[in-house]
Amino acid sequence: MISLRQTLKYLNDGILNSSELASVSLERIELFEPYVNALIYVNDHFREEEFNAGMIRQNNQNKKNQDFLGVPLLVKDSFITRDQPTSFGTTDQYYTLDVLRKDAELVKAMKNLGFVVLGKTSLPRYGDDVQTYNDLKGICNNPWNLKLTSGGSSGGTAVGVSLGYTSVGLGSDLAGSLRIPANFCGVVSLKPTEGTLSSAGHFPFIETGLLEKPILTTGLITKTVDDLSLVYEPLLRGLPPRSPLPHIKGKEEGDTSKSSGENPKIGVVPSLPAIETDQRIVELISERLVKNLQRISTPETIPHLQFDHKELVRHYTVIANYSSYPKKKTQLTMLYKAFDFRAEFTKRIDSTLSIYDFLILPVSPSLAFPHNLKKKPILINNKEISYWKATISYTAPFSLTGHPVLTIPVGFIGELPVGVQLVGRHNSEADLLAFGRKMEEVMDLDLTPPLVHTAEPQEEFFLERFEDSSEMI
Repeated sequence: MISLRQTLKYLNDGILNSSELASVSLERIELFEPYVNALIYVNDHFREEEFNAGMIRQNNQNKKNQDFLGVPLLVKDSFITRDQPTSFGTTDQYYTLDVLRKDAELVKAMKNLGFVVLGKTSLPRYGDDVQTYNDLKGICNNPWNLKLTSGGSSGGTAVGVSLGYTSVGLGSDLAGSLRIPANFCGVVSLKPTEGTLSSAGHFPFIETGLLEKPILTTGLITKTVDDLSLVYEPLLRGLPPRSPLPHIKGKEEGDTSKSSGENPKIGVVPSLPAIETDQRIVELISERLVKNLQRISTPETIPHLQFDHKELVRHYTVIANYSSYPKKKTQLTMLYKAFDFRAEFTKRIDSTLSIYDFLILPVSPSLAFPHNLKKKPILINNKEISYWKATISYTAPFSLTGHPVLTIPVGFIGELPVGVQLVGRHNSEADLLAFGRKMEEVMDLDLTPPLVHTAEPQEEFFLERFEDSSEMI
C-alpha cells in the first residue's frame, strides 16, 4: 500500500496515471468489500472523473494548481454530496432533494484541492453509535479481525483507509467517532480544534438551512501522520476564516503559553481512576510508549486528571443532544449549566496544557471488542463495564473542551493495533502533527492488516511497477 506522499510523487513524475490509480482503488474494493462492508456507495463516475483528472495533468492544464488532482477520497456518508446519494446510514426517506443538491462545505473544499470522491463510507444509523452497522450494508468488520468491531461512527472510512482503498478519508466526531475507529483499525485521525473545519452539510441539519451542532467536529482519517500533514494545511487555506468559539482561545492567545520546541514536555495519563481500563493498554502506555517517547521528548507520568466523570458525562450529554432551542424552562436551565461546566472544565485542561506541551491518554478503555449491536456491557479486566463507559470515557472529555486530538497507533496487544490520543492546546494542530510525525518514526510499526496478505494478488502488477520505479524518486 502506497502512502499519499508516494502517490503524489508517482502522479507528478508520470510513473502512475490517474486511471491506473483508479484501478488500484477499485480492485481493492472488489477484493476486500465482501469481507468488511466499509462502503455504502461507490461513485458511478469515479473512473470517468479520474480519467479527466489524468488528462488535465497530462496536458499541463492544472490551472487551479490543485495539489491533489486525481487522488481518491473516501467520504463518510453523513456528509451530503451533490452528485451522489447520501443515506446517513438509514433507509429513511426524510430529507428532500433540495437539501441534498450541494456538497457539504468540507467535501467541496477537498474537491477544490483536486480530490476525486471514490465512495461514501458506512456509518451507524444517523451516526448514533461507536460501532458501524446499518440496514443498507450490515456490519462493518474490523480488518484486523473480522469478528471484532471497526469502531464508529466513522468506521467505514477507517476500514477503507486501513485496507488501502485510498490514503485519505473524511469523518466526523461527536464523542470519539474519528478516534475510536482509528484506534481499532490502526490508522491515524485528526479531530481539529472545535469549529476549525466546517460541519455545514453534515448531519444533523434542518431543511431550512444547515445547522452546525455543538461539539460535532469534522476531520480526517489517513494511513499515516505524514499523509495527514500533507492535506491539513492546504485544506485550511481553502476554507473561509472562522471565528473561535466562546470557550476556545484564539490562535494568538492559544500560542502564547509555550512552544513545543525540540524537546517537548509530555503529560502521560495511562488511565483515569474512575475508568476501568484494560491493564494491557495501561502497561503499553506507561512502559513501552514512555520508553520510546524518551527518545524524542520529556515524558512525565501524571497519576490522573482530577474531575468528576459522572458530572462530565451528564453535562456532555445535554450539549451533545442539543440541536434546537429548548422548549421548556427546565431544559434551558440544564443547557446553561452544561455550557458553564464546559467553560470551567476547558479552563482546567488549558491549565494542565500550560505545564505540558501535549497530553497522551488512551483512546478507549478496551481493545476492539466483538460485535455488540445490543450494547451489552463489555468485559474489561474480567469486569462487566456498561457499554458507554467502556467506549467513550476517554474521548468525550476532549469533545467537550474542543481541544485538538491526533490519534496515532503506538503498538500492538496480541495482533490488535492500539493507539493513543495526543492532545494539544487549542489551534496547535501544526505542533501536534509535527510531533506526531516524530512519534511515527520512532514507533516504526507495520500497520498492514492481515486481510491484505490473504486477498490482494490481482493488484501485484501495479504495486510491483510502482515499487520497481522507486529509484526514480
